[in-house]
Amino acid sequence: MTRPPMLVPSASSQGQNATPEELRRDPAAFADTYLPRNEKGRAWSLSRHQRRVLARAFRRDPGGELLFQLVLWGEMKKSGKTFLAAVLVLWWALTNADTEIIIAANDFDQSVSRVFRTIVQLIRHNPALAKYVKIRASELLFTHGTVVKAIANDYRGEAGARHSLLVVDEPWGIINEASRRLVEELTPPPTEDNAWVLMVTTAGFIGESELLEAVYTRGLAGVRVDDELELYEADGLFMFWSHTPRQPWSSPRSCGTRAWTRRPAHCSPRTRPRCSWAWTPAPSTTPAPWSA
Repeated sequence: MTRPPMLVPSASSQGQNATPEELRRDPAAFADTYLPRNEKGRAWSLSRHQRRVLARAFRRDPGGELLFQLVLWGEMKKSGKTFLAAVLVLWWALTNADTEIIIAANDFDQSVSRVFRTIVQLIRHNPALAKYVKIRASELLFTHGTVVKAIANDYRGEAGARHSLLVVDEPWGIINEASRRLVEELTPPPTEDNAWVLMVTTAGFIGESELLEAVYTRGLAGVRVDDELELYEADGLFMFWSHTPRQPWSSPRSCGTRAWTRRPAHCSPRTRPRCSWAWTPAPSTTPAPWSA
């Protein structure tokens, strides 16, 4: 069995040496070392705020256990959250042997999720990793026994699941009871070391996605732990829920321009330049935005 290269020390693209333990604990160190190209084949680097959020979200206790079993990453559209989820899946897959990762689509995604497609592109544009994984239509088979599986919203769970990570892509679109029950059933089993759940999303319509709204409300009820970044911690939940455009391509000017081109009645949570909730629009009313 061929082991992935992150089991040995290596120099990162940032000019630093990353030990195997640092790579296992720090997704930013992993990205700097093994993902010099993004899904389009271009050079890239994590932004300052992403590094700060990741450092806070993946802290561990003295025994090496993750402090948070649920990470909710909420930002406005085109903020890079899908790409970040793909990076985190590759980090977890390549630093944890003999486990499974499940990526669940929402009720509106009839194919494999965008997170899975982004992972495939990252592997293809970073060929140093390609020899350690076999790409299939909806699965990634790693040489050290780990499997990444993308599932549709009509998936039926398997007995004896052994996944240590569940990724829920855009849970604003999980609005059916069957889909919510599926996500609940796919919560990683406690028999897996450091099992956790990642949700990446924009906001939704109030009253539609009860799953996302419940997690969001729980996060707001927790403690805000950073004056600049919208970070909340609440009993095993870590939430980053940002309304601030922080990426170079999402400047206040460009966000204002995109908002100006949209009719208010059609400014849904997925298109407005904020990660804010909205009332479900009625035929004769204009939806009123709501945010924390």
